[in-house]
Amino acid sequence: MRRVDPAIAVLALAGGLAALVGALGGDLRWAVALGDAIVRTGHIPNGIPFSSAATHGWPNVPVLGEVVLGRVYAVAGERGLLVLQVAAVVAALEVLRRTMRARGASPGGAAAALALLFVGAFPSFVVVRLQLFSLVPFAVLVAVLAAPRPSTRALRALPVLFLVWSNLHGGVLVGLAVLATFALFRLRTDRLPLVVCAASALAACVTPALWRTPAYYYGVATSVAARRHVELWAPLSPTRGFDAILAVCALALAVAAFRGARGRWELVAVCVLGAATIHTARTGVWLLMFASVPAAAALPRLAPLRARLRPSAQFGLAAAGAMLALVGLVRGPSSFAATTPLVAQARTLAAGTPILADGVLGEQLALSGARIWVGEPLDAFPAADQRLYLDWSDGAPQGDRALAYAPRVVLSLRRSASAKRLARDGGFRLCARDARALLFVRRGVAC
Repeated sequence: MRRVDPAIAVLALAGGLAALVGALGGDLRWAVALGDAIVRTGHIPNGIPFSSAATHGWPNVPVLGEVVLGRVYAVAGERGLLVLQVAAVVAALEVLRRTMRARGASPGGAAAALALLFVGAFPSFVVVRLQLFSLVPFAVLVAVLAAPRPSTRALRALPVLFLVWSNLHGGVLVGLAVLATFALFRLRTDRLPLVVCAASALAACVTPALWRTPAYYYGVATSVAARRHVELWAPLSPTRGFDAILAVCALALAVAAFRGARGRWELVAVCVLGAATIHTARTGVWLLMFASVPAAAALPRLAPLRARLRPSAQFGLAAAGAMLALVGLVRGPSSFAATTPLVAQARTLAAGTPILADGVLGEQLALSGARIWVGEPLDAFPAADQRLYLDWSDGAPQGDRALAYAPRVVLSLRRSASAKRLARDGGFRLCARDARALLFVRRGVAC
């Protein structure tokens, strides 16, 4: 029986798990709703069309990503979004696998590196978010820069990659940081990478926002959520299970990367991405993806990973991955949000008035055609509204002022701080619930 590359077996299993466990997370449905609005009206709206708070003048940059998500959802629904996620995961891992092998990694070393990468960044690979649009571009960037002999033609094509990437997702800034690190360490011997880096930075500004593109990224990086280190901006914490797993896998890959690196720039890039991961845990996926390539060549020397699976076991893993993918795609993604009937009831009871809703619930409402007061993308709103909204989400007393912007309906996640505080508010009463959300209405509103 022909031997299967164990790294391909791991890749197949990773794709299968991404499909089987796949779930729709936050930072997704708002982009779908915006993409749908852009396609439906034929132009980019000025601000956030589904919110009542002031957002006029917000520079919308990832329009291409929004339109792609909107069209995929219109054609194939939530299952289509899961297919997009699985395709991005498999494509990114395959690009990295090929890069590992090109650098001389053994099949076992590449398989071990991919396994550590997938386990460590598990939430990023199985939870569908707008971030999916950065997986393949980042993998391609790593493939170009970490190649045994970086191709001049490939380097010159990088500005095109960054132009497309910037229109898809803000992860392009991480890519620019990695490219800048590469360029600075090559400056003495070759100025082309520095020229490419400058051209790529300019290309990243070729978006519908044009010269206001930097203002968009500045607004994202300095949002109230980012300054408070909450939600997607939360720092790495060993008390959270997935963060602890991420830390262990990152440490293993980083140690191996320091032995398998082919230049000081790779070591510096690992350190920079490591510091960014400590500051913001979701950056960990980029650290693991980058470190996995130099680590693959060194892993067999650091642990007893020389043993290869028998051909039958390798075929079994590949077949299991395909079967898991089939089951997952037929079933469709799970969700962390409310059920469709509860969202529809909230929209009906609101009667066109703005709804105050927790995180992903607000995105659901926006996608259903309802109006919300403030929600994602949070950076589109004035800082005062961002603070008030986050205070309300945190159940802080000063957040009660946000209730004034919800004339009829409030939707909160069960067991959330906002729901616990709202349950004690005499001006509202519980109207309906499901497994994940609670629907509150003002006193006097018929339920």
